[in-house]
Amino acid sequence: MVNFCNHQEGPDQWLVLRTKATARQTLSSPTTRAAARETLSSPTTRAARQTWSRRRMEQRCGRNHLQHKFKVNIENPSQADFVNPQTGSIANLNSFKFSILEHIQLSVERGELHPNAIQSPHWIINAHNLLYVTEGALRVQIVDNQGNSVFDNELREGQVVVIPQNFAVIKRANEQGSRWVSFKTNDNAMISNLAGRVSAISSMPVDVVANAYQVSREEAQQLKFSQRETVLFAPSFSRGQGRASA
Repeated sequence: MVNFCNHQEGPDQWLVLRTKATARQTLSSPTTRAAARETLSSPTTRAARQTWSRRRMEQRCGRNHLQHKFKVNIENPSQADFVNPQTGSIANLNSFKFSILEHIQLSVERGELHPNAIQSPHWIINAHNLLYVTEGALRVQIVDNQGNSVFDNELREGQVVVIPQNFAVIKRANEQGSRWVSFKTNDNAMISNLAGRVSAISSMPVDVVANAYQVSREEAQQLKFSQRETVLFAPSFSRGQGRASA
């Protein structure tokens, strides 16, 4: 049992207790509270708090990883993913190239087609697509996942169309060529082509293509191997026709 009556406080402990008491008295005084309120409301303190809050927000948004890359010029030719001197170019910007897009869940495509050139028919697996024509005119054909045509018209500069996820689309420029930009509702939109050297059809066995499309093996081989380009095709239609064949 501890005898509190005989317990003697050392000089160090007495000094600590005395310091705490003085601190409590000082902090509870009206003068100290008024000075604290004045300090917290001063412009310098508010600016410091705003700077701290901004830095926290930048860290949350990932800008600490983008300190050397706040903007990207998608018009720069070096950004192009597919280039064909005869037909045009396609540039895609996603979160792998510009990581801030991950936080807003968007990716961007900038396309250019020379006169009468065609972009391979394709669909987007994981995103809707808003297509906006910035120059020239663009013939756009869209079909749903049942094969029904839902849009077949020409878009001119300043016009826009929304292409739902999993709907197939083909684009053809008019006689003057065309440019567009599209915004996709996924930071890493995945595109599957229906024609061309890297299309889904080209990877299927000939017999599977023949059975799926009810054609002969010779026709299936022609369907698989006739188009050796990848994404951008030279025009393969007569000038008197209004449709493009891919």
